[in-house]
Amino acid sequence: MNTDQNNKKFDVKEYAKKYYKADRLADPVRYKAYQKKYSQSEKGKKQSKKNVALYRERHYEKSLQVSRDYYKRNRLDILAKQAILRLEVLAYYSHGEMRCACCNESISQFLGLDHMNGGGSKHR
Repeated sequence: MNTDQNNKKFDVKEYAKKYYKADRLADPVRYKAYQKKYSQSEKGKKQSKKNVALYRERHYEKSLQVSRDYYKRNRLDILAKQAILRLEVLAYYSHGEMRCACCNESISQFLGLDHMNGGGSKHR
């Protein structure tokens, strides 16, 4: 027996490249359907989330730059969505009246959300 072969670790990626490539090439439509079904399953979603987190960890600077570039390109859209969401939240929690409970201020830029009588961390 060759001692190099016995000491060599089993490489999953090499195995997958060698054996699963034939399956992908043999019936690409079936493989694509399987891939879609797997990615929508709980196991697939969990694995995808794990892979994204691992990629971002390994390529931190690149991921950060991509996020910054996206924000620069879409800054106005992002700010508009945040403003709309803020108004929706204020309208919901003020029951449509949008006035301060203390001073009856109605200008939305001055309104904020806070727990009544403090105690926001009681549930913790």
